[in-house]
Amino acid sequence: MNKLEKLKISQLKKFLASQVVFRDQTLYYSHNVSLETLTKTLNLDHQKTELIYQKISGSKERIKNTILNENIMQNLLLELGFDFEKKEFKHFYEQVQFFGFAQKETKFINRSLIVTVMGHVDHGKTTLLDVIRNTDVAHREHGKITQKIGGYEVNFKKNKITFIDTPGHEIFQDMRSQGAQITDLIVLVVAGNEGIKPQTIEAIQHAKRTKVPIIVFINKMDLATANPQNIMQQLSHYDLISTAIGGNTVYKMGSCLQKKGIQELLNAIVLKGNEINLKTDINLLPKALVIDSFLDKQGVKTSVIIQNGNLKVKEAVIVDDIVGKIKSIDDDLKTCFQIVTPGKCVVLLGLNKLVPVGSIIFGFPNDKLVANLAKNFNYEKSTTTNKSKQVLLNSVKNFLQATKQKQQINLIVKVDSKSSEQVLKKRLSGFLVSETDSELIELNFIQISFGEINLNDLQSAIITKSQILTFNVKLNKVIGKKIEALGIIYHNFYLLYKFFEYLEDLQTSVKNQQLNEKIVGQAEVLKVFHHSKLGSIAGCIIRKGQIKLDNNKIQVMRQQTIIGKNLKIKSLKHERDNIQGAVMNQEFGIILFNFDDFQVGDELCQFQVLSQDEK
Repeated sequence: MNKLEKLKISQLKKFLASQVVFRDQTLYYSHNVSLETLTKTLNLDHQKTELIYQKISGSKERIKNTILNENIMQNLLLELGFDFEKKEFKHFYEQVQFFGFAQKETKFINRSLIVTVMGHVDHGKTTLLDVIRNTDVAHREHGKITQKIGGYEVNFKKNKITFIDTPGHEIFQDMRSQGAQITDLIVLVVAGNEGIKPQTIEAIQHAKRTKVPIIVFINKMDLATANPQNIMQQLSHYDLISTAIGGNTVYKMGSCLQKKGIQELLNAIVLKGNEINLKTDINLLPKALVIDSFLDKQGVKTSVIIQNGNLKVKEAVIVDDIVGKIKSIDDDLKTCFQIVTPGKCVVLLGLNKLVPVGSIIFGFPNDKLVANLAKNFNYEKSTTTNKSKQVLLNSVKNFLQATKQKQQINLIVKVDSKSSEQVLKKRLSGFLVSETDSELIELNFIQISFGEINLNDLQSAIITKSQILTFNVKLNKVIGKKIEALGIIYHNFYLLYKFFEYLEDLQTSVKNQQLNEKIVGQAEVLKVFHHSKLGSIAGCIIRKGQIKLDNNKIQVMRQQTIIGKNLKIKSLKHERDNIQGAVMNQEFGIILFNFDDFQVGDELCQFQVLSQDEK
């Protein structure tokens, strides 16, 4: 029986207050402790230990409750003949597990290999996932209805592989910032006819930060314009060198559309998985990583990847101050489970609130203990500082009370899940306008929330004269007729990039009307060079139009957020030569006045101010 099942709150407090435990001839501690605590934990004679302390520290002072200096404490332990280790915990409940009720015995099993498929929009990521999933579903239970839960497990040649279908690189980054080990392997999908793009580079950067191995799948090889050698050359600049020429990166080629090369890719995934230690201790405290959270008719549903321990139905769970009791567990095929092991992706029913993506859920066999934990202990969240401007959501009341006269386009946004909401709120900051941009029309987000459009949303849209935009949300027929009758502008999107394209077009068309500007050229940053005298040089390629060394201003965009505008060109170069301009598909180097914060993937736009005759 797990110690926790018999553990009382008073006992747990005692364990945590000491923050030290002696186990297997090793003293583990999270903070410095007093000499009294040390002697009690090690079952030593206090007087004799104090004499050794005085010898080491050179102090004749008698101490009891004074906190020991860490260096002196370690030297004291060495003198006494004990090993020691300092423990650092990212989550409070990890501390609870370690100091409060650690298992004496371990029980290791093999878990599923966890794979994340990433790549640029339209390069075939979703199609690849669908092909793998549908192939396996056909072998398992032909015709069974599936549900989208953010991930699923497939069996390939007796090997279990869990594929995570991330809603975007932003959510992947949010998960990583929580300190969670999200994935064992990344499959990077690159279209054979297009080559690397900004999101391709983002995926590579994420993999390198987490030191996760990459397998490259070159898709769309059925097209005559596919050029795999060119892609390998491009990716070699990011240290993704093929094993065929002595590198460490496995490359596979095929066509998702024609279902070619999929078996070869799965074989490569299994071989790579055999190099990774997939052993996990199922006697650990159950722990799961949240990859999505949404509402349906049954209540709050939470999609998770099980990371540690076995999670069971009727088990009490807690994340931050959100608690619950597991009512049901099922997978993408709606197969119900009473118990799930590490590596599986499942959906839980039982939490009383929606949970942010990237959160860690812990399971406990004692629901009274969970309630007391939520009530009596402070959870230290590991957060990252977001220096970018936050999305400001104005309520209808605030809108009616607003006095500023700046012209706005008002929007009400409804989404399908918590992960979509997080992505939108994070990226929408790029569509906000600061107070100094008085000449621009502002996209004003009255509301961003999840769920279907309701009558309150329609009322808000009428009062605020808002458009209603939805992402992957079904439209009730009655509500649809009311929208049409009321003349409310409504759009639904099934792809995130289409949603943002719409916003960009909406804002750009308004900007062009207000500023009388015309985009004459767009370029993408492929590489950044740093020169001691010249500063940062952006190595770019022209994607649209042309960029000239003239008085027209440059704007720098990063992930659809403006990070520099009204900038002047200082220098244009092609190789070592100064040039006056660059045209479609030409590579060049650019230096801007008063701007050197380039990153690979940034977009440069050059604007021309139209004369009265040109308007």
